[in-house]
Amino acid sequence: MLPSLLVMLAACGRPGLEDATYPTGSTTVVARENALYAVNTWDGTLVRTDLDTRTSTELVLGGEPTRLARVGDELWITLRAERSVVIVRDGEQGLEEVQRLKVGAEPHGVVANEAGTRVYVALSQQDAVAEFDAATRKELRRWGVMDDPRWLALHPCDCALFVAHAYDAPLARIDLDNGEITRIDPPSTWRDDDELDDDPPIDLEPRSTGDIAISPTGDAIVWPTLYVDNDSPGDQPEVSGADITAPTVPYYTGATTGVGLQLSVSKFNPALVAVPLDPKTGDVVENEPTIAVFVGGFGELGPVRSYVSSATFDPDGHTIYATLEASDAVAVVEMFPVDGQRMDPSVNPGRGLIDTGGSARIAPSEGGFYERSQAIVELAGNPSGVVVDPAGRVWTHEKGGRAVSRFSQRRVKDHLLDLATGAVLVESFVADQRIEAGTSHLDPEIDAGRQMFYSARDARMSAPGAGVSCSTCHFDGRNDGLTWSFDNNPRQTPSLAGKVSDTTPVTWTLDVASVSLEARITSAGRMGGGGLSESEAARVGAFVDFIREVDVERRGARDAQIDRGEELFFSQDVGCSECHGGARKTDNRLHPMFGLTVDTPTLVGIDATAPYFHDGSAKTLRDVLERSRDGSMGNTGDLSDADMKALEAYLRTL
Repeated sequence: MLPSLLVMLAACGRPGLEDATYPTGSTTVVARENALYAVNTWDGTLVRTDLDTRTSTELVLGGEPTRLARVGDELWITLRAERSVVIVRDGEQGLEEVQRLKVGAEPHGVVANEAGTRVYVALSQQDAVAEFDAATRKELRRWGVMDDPRWLALHPCDCALFVAHAYDAPLARIDLDNGEITRIDPPSTWRDDDELDDDPPIDLEPRSTGDIAISPTGDAIVWPTLYVDNDSPGDQPEVSGADITAPTVPYYTGATTGVGLQLSVSKFNPALVAVPLDPKTGDVVENEPTIAVFVGGFGELGPVRSYVSSATFDPDGHTIYATLEASDAVAVVEMFPVDGQRMDPSVNPGRGLIDTGGSARIAPSEGGFYERSQAIVELAGNPSGVVVDPAGRVWTHEKGGRAVSRFSQRRVKDHLLDLATGAVLVESFVADQRIEAGTSHLDPEIDAGRQMFYSARDARMSAPGAGVSCSTCHFDGRNDGLTWSFDNNPRQTPSLAGKVSDTTPVTWTLDVASVSLEARITSAGRMGGGGLSESEAARVGAFVDFIREVDVERRGARDAQIDRGEELFFSQDVGCSECHGGARKTDNRLHPMFGLTVDTPTLVGIDATAPYFHDGSAKTLRDVLERSRDGSMGNTGDLSDADMKALEAYLRTL
């Protein structure tokens, strides 16, 4: 089927990829000939898996390898902790490191064009995307793209690059001909729950959560999005010493986790947002709808609904493989056709072959979400990426489980067709083949804590069907940029980057003495888990303390303005250092402030943790400094605009 499709496309001169299996988006796994190549971020390794011998070899890179791209006969791999891209070849001597390029603070996504001439890298802590010439390895252009750009997708026409951000939901589209950047907003969704006392529907807050992808023909882009209800009020758990009294309905579980068309709209709603594109230019087709398709279903262990960490198109152009990282599953989604989507097979080969049948699958089903036929493939180790090999087989990279797994496309697609034609089937699938891909380079206690941190299906950590894990809000162990309503008292998600145990007491307002106790409070009191033993909570705490500091762009920078800001920071008149002293820039104490008694947060990495204050009310660092003019937190009241800029510049270096 695949070779005939490629021949047909080439013969007709239609736009799109020459090789329909070539990845259009950033990914943790790629295929070449009879091998798969995957990055295991926490272990610092690149792993090559031979599909003939079912054996793997690894190359230790260090530096948190995060994404990789196939560039001719090379692999370009982002090293997030080293401000570098490492170039690797697979030759007669095996995996061989060729060169490391310094590119900027925390490179994340990387994608290359099919010809292997251009490479694009997202520099997440520099709010930028850079373009490189693959042959000379020289940077050609750079674009400023705000809000922590991480995930990339390159249109097959090589004329448009799409960027998704960790701290905002919209996509950025970069026109590679003229450099113009435009914004693509996700559709609105809502939650209307009878248990919320007949209040009006609550608008859900969207947040991008993973690798984006463009169809092989270039006529659509999808990006993983988590729609959350962070406005519904809820009770905080009561804490006394090591005892925890959980609310009747733990906050993050929401009021509903039951069956709807897939699952009811609740606190956390994983989705794929789909946007129709012009296959020739990569422009958004304005007269066709952008839709949000709910992603999730049911497996042997119950509901599957955690955030989508990546999306990958099948070569057929209408099936999507969506990894649900914290649910240890892949949702196979029959994404098209949609209301108004181009249906002419001469334009989109294959699209006209699937009849989803009936208007119920065309109009939004609940809360603005659309329903699509889905199959759930259950795995074991935090799937992070999917790749189709040259033989047309589908492989999933289980980054947390250090493995690659294959499942039967035929069985899954037959199941999708049965669903589309009206058969009522609820069925999950398991991998047909699993190959170990790499070894653990972590302390066993840290690795065990990592597994719990990234699990939405561990009954100790969260309620069944809640779809929430520690990693849902603390993305990559950091923060999600959102503020949540507790008892009508908002609480902003704090970052967990850096050794949190050095900043105790932890949380905003409670005198919580350790990270492990906070793990117990959050899992049982907020997420509805069955409870952690002290040793289990200690493992979660060990992983949290393992997470390194964010590599903010200006860390350690020096100039006259920064020197002036440092002088002001430590001056008695301004008084910042009275509470924010020492290596971690905290006094490890609680202080009455703004009507609450709050913990002094660390200022290390503050440039990457907006919004600020316990309620997220300060959107920028300058807002924080302006709030201090009244003397309630230090005193910046007598500072000039130049001094305020100098103090802000110093804070950005911490």
